[in-house]
Amino acid sequence: IYEEAQDKSPVVLILNYEKFRVDQELLLPLIEGKRVLVIWDEMSAKLSNRTSALYKSVVLTLYDTSPKKPVPRPGQSRAADLKQVATTATPIEVTPEGFYNCMRILDPSILGTVADFHANYVAAFSRFNEWMPESWHRLDRLGMEVEQVVHQVDKSDPDIAKHFPEIVNEEVIVDWDSK
Repeated sequence: IYEEAQDKSPVVLILNYEKFRVDQELLLPLIEGKRVLVIWDEMSAKLSNRTSALYKSVVLTLYDTSPKKPVPRPGQSRAADLKQVATTATPIEVTPEGFYNCMRILDPSILGTVADFHANYVAAFSRFNEWMPESWHRLDRLGMEVEQVVHQVDKSDPDIAKHFPEIVNEEVIVDWDSK
């Protein structure tokens, strides 16, 4: 693959997320200075935690940033032209912080720094962890702020709702008896 990339032939890679973590050094020459399109399938399931090793590896692979503090910043893409598309069925309200973390990789210019995001959308932080959001507010504003890059589906629309299963909560009691 590396040799093909060197002779300027188009290269298509189909990878799992872990390749960014375990093969980062192999991916760098395929990205550096190239036109790159990344399609993230169910991105929120894998990249919603900005403290994970995987998240940091993705940022270090796609952005020219410090390994000590891997933060994607506008204008720091390793690629000459980086385009990204993410798919997910997870609504913003489920994990606003995770949504922000994914958006930060996709386009770091949209929602600003973590401090900006928290100032705009966190209603209260945990009493036990001053950095852990406990409640949120203005999520409708968040949706409008990302509207130009996010296609959100109205699940209450009858034509769309029929494609989403009803959530069924089932309580399961596990007996921890040694038998």
